[in-house]
Amino acid sequence: MIKLRPFFLKSEFEEARNVIVKYIQEEAFAEEMQRLKIIKPIKQHSKLLELCPYLDENEILRVGGRLRNVKLHENTKYTVILPKDHVVTDLIIRHYHHKHLHTDNQLAHSAIRQLYWILCARVAIKRITWKCVRCARLCSALSQKLMGDLPPSHANPSRACSKVGVDLSGPFQVEPRKIRGIGEYACHEGICLRICVYLEMLGDLSSDCITAALKCFAARRGKPD
Repeated sequence: MIKLRPFFLKSEFEEARNVIVKYIQEEAFAEEMQRLKIIKPIKQHSKLLELCPYLDENEILRVGGRLRNVKLHENTKYTVILPKDHVVTDLIIRHYHHKHLHTDNQLAHSAIRQLYWILCARVAIKRITWKCVRCARLCSALSQKLMGDLPPSHANPSRACSKVGVDLSGPFQVEPRKIRGIGEYACHEGICLRICVYLEMLGDLSSDCITAALKCFAARRGKPD
């Protein structure tokens, strides 16, 4: 009686992956693989021309390039080429999408490129993530609330400096010519309809100084409503 192991070896996983990948490539890139087997260049109109493809010892189509001297794994330097519209490609994208906890498309694309080169990968990844129910719930558009009507002071035309608000700040240390170290306060008179600020210096916070500052403002800008 043959006993079955409760686990698979890494070599068995790699062998199964190579068989599946080779079957997909023979369906999608049959002409290119046939020309590479007889050591002929692929045609100029082929979509794999810019990738400089080649066949490895297992007759798997991989991306070529100038990374021969880079200290990386062979599967990372020369990634496997896959078509964008295949069910296995969709399963690979969905696997990395769930593995990285429904991350954005850029991170999923970067993780997939460690082993696979999918043609038009951004379009394929976007198609898969668009069908993800969890991502659709998390990335749903927020409801936009309608703003209220403008107040009459902002909607109706009026003369400048008709609506004014007053505020005080300080004290500030100033140095006059004769007396040194006198603290003065600044009176901020904000014009509501026009975004501007009128400043007036006050000697103290008494009502007489504030009244004098308002009279000075009214003499220059006109009396507010």
